[in-house]
Amino acid sequence: MKGRIKKIFSNSGKEVDAILIGNGQHPNVDLNFFYTSGITSGAFEGCLIVAKSNGKGYLLTSELEELIARKETKLGVIVFKNKEERELHLKELLSDVNTLGINSNSLSYKQYSDISKFTKAKITDVSDTFSKIRSIKDKNEIKLISKACKISSKVASQLKSFIKLGTTENQLSSKISTLLLENGATNLAFPTIAAFGKNSSRPHHSPTDKKLQKNEFVLADFGAESNRYASDISRTFVFGKAHKKMKEIYETVLDAQLQAIGMIRDGVNGKGVDKLARSIIDKKFKGRFIHSLGHEVGLSVHDGKNLSSQADFILKENMVVTVEPGIYIPSIGGVRIEDTVLVTRNKAKILTNAPKELIEI
Repeated sequence: MKGRIKKIFSNSGKEVDAILIGNGQHPNVDLNFFYTSGITSGAFEGCLIVAKSNGKGYLLTSELEELIARKETKLGVIVFKNKEERELHLKELLSDVNTLGINSNSLSYKQYSDISKFTKAKITDVSDTFSKIRSIKDKNEIKLISKACKISSKVASQLKSFIKLGTTENQLSSKISTLLLENGATNLAFPTIAAFGKNSSRPHHSPTDKKLQKNEFVLADFGAESNRYASDISRTFVFGKAHKKMKEIYETVLDAQLQAIGMIRDGVNGKGVDKLARSIIDKKFKGRFIHSLGHEVGLSVHDGKNLSSQADFILKENMVVTVEPGIYIPSIGGVRIEDTVLVTRNKAKILTNAPKELIEI
């Protein structure tokens, strides 16, 4: 992982002697800890990385995680038995540091205060650096994301078998989550969404005990993790028979998604891709597309910038983003079709390849 340390410093834009990355207790996890170390398992609560400008890096770990650390990282591993030992090691590593970079996005005030006690160095924020370098994925990251997408796609292709009259949203959500793990996911990328009928008009609906009825939309939004790397997919079905308006909603969303994906390539502004999809939807359902077109995916399912009408976002080769237009009408329900795609030089490569034509069950 020394290559990643050099990448961090070369992109920081600041003169720093060292960078300190502290991982907190769940759920206050700093994903940059795992990015920098290359570690894909374990919890590493209260552990630290000190990365030096000369390219060397040191991982301070408790005995609890020592075996994983020695197996999975190429950083120097320093083991502490208690808080006092950790502080002594940290002071020693920072003794020659004049300017120390930190990731302020993941530090609590207490953690910051503790760091100030261990060093006299000037402390500066380098959090933007991590966002920049994590945006462009390397071959191994793409491999892990692709595996997560393959798992999610397989589950999405199986879903129609589990959509039955009287099934509740909670039951379908639970089934999807189980299938993800049974098919090789190391974790869920986020809580699984299952929404029926009018509930599908809420993009971030939390599943309930609502039972599925005839002629309703069934919207499922979920993702697998593969060794911490995420995928994201949404599919919408019709249980029963789709009436004319339901078909029109679905076909409009699908058209917007396909055209947006067709526009994605290296150098294109995500703002323009959002504008294209939104213009297609607004011709028939103005104002019913109520969120951004997509977002970056990586160690987190929302891992960076959005494809949005609100900000410029120049797409670059080896970025991974979602494309997820939707139409939401409270009296009918909602349709969202989402895929995770890899940006290449000339086009987008769809990583979640489950069928997305209108399926009536």
